[in-house]
Amino acid sequence: MKLTLALLFVLFWIILASDCFFILNSENDYRYYTKPLLMAVLYIIVALETADTSHKRSKLIISFAILFSLGGDLLLLYDNDKSYFTLGLLCFLVVHILYSIFFFRMKRFSLKRVGVVIAGAVLITVYLYFLLNSIWARIVDEGFDTQIIAYSAVTAIMFLAALNTVNGKRAKKVGWQNFVPGAVLFIISDSLLGIAKFYSFVNPPKELIPVLNSAVMLTYGAAQILIITGATKFIKK
Repeated sequence: MKLTLALLFVLFWIILASDCFFILNSENDYRYYTKPLLMAVLYIIVALETADTSHKRSKLIISFAILFSLGGDLLLLYDNDKSYFTLGLLCFLVVHILYSIFFFRMKRFSLKRVGVVIAGAVLITVYLYFLLNSIWARIVDEGFDTQIIAYSAVTAIMFLAALNTVNGKRAKKVGWQNFVPGAVLFIISDSLLGIAKFYSFVNPPKELIPVLNSAVMLTYGAAQILIITGATKFIKK
């Protein structure tokens, strides 16, 4: 079993590296194979690691998060179409809600040690303000203002729920090792995606966009594997 899991982890990173390679070389046709495989491999890992768990609801939440991630991945392959991009955002909004629920089930918000969450709330609010301010004109021009505001709010809640897990005795270690860095990487990935799609460059160099898009996938893949493997650790216990 351990060998199988190790091979699956290696396979995941090979697929992710291949997907980034195809982005950098503008070979997008191959991405219809590599991108969906990422979530498929993670689902197999979850299925193998939690086969005997009694925590059925937690496993179901993570399974649905993977399913909606797969849907979002596929839809964002067609992100030049406004409707597909909107549906892709909706899928990942659901993913963030599911992760928030999972984190909340691990450790609910309380007044004890609330300082960590308050500091996180200030940090994420300031960050999102400056990020959205830098790309807001294009967001409004393309009619995504409502969607982006809703998505940003849910992303912030997911980050705070992940950060709050470090206040729990049972979840503290996996919170610091998996959930907090995973949530941060998700925010970085979403930020890079927003910059690549909405930032108004002056005569943007064509070679910069594939680099940004590959960085989006690299941070996204790392975020997903951190959160999902952390979740499987907790579900097993």
